[in-house]
Amino acid sequence: MRQFSLQELRARNKYTQEYMAERLGISRQAYINIEKNPSSATCKRMMEIAAVLGVTLGEIFLDSHHTNSEVCLKEGGE
Repeated sequence: MRQFSLQELRARNKYTQEYMAERLGISRQAYINIEKNPSSATCKRMMEIAAVLGVTLGEIFLDSHHTNSEVCLKEGGE
């Protein structure tokens, strides 16, 4: 399984940053910050992002340096 950046996953779905922010109930700038630095997001937020993008957490976190990646994968499954 290959790890994809949030930007790649968003582009694959043809979603804008604005769309993602609206779906997540956050500001566009907050979403941009998460996209640039996924480790700044909580596990819950990453699960929400994965759901919107239609991917598993494993596709986001595989070989990731996200500090909570193992915890998130246990909580959200692969």
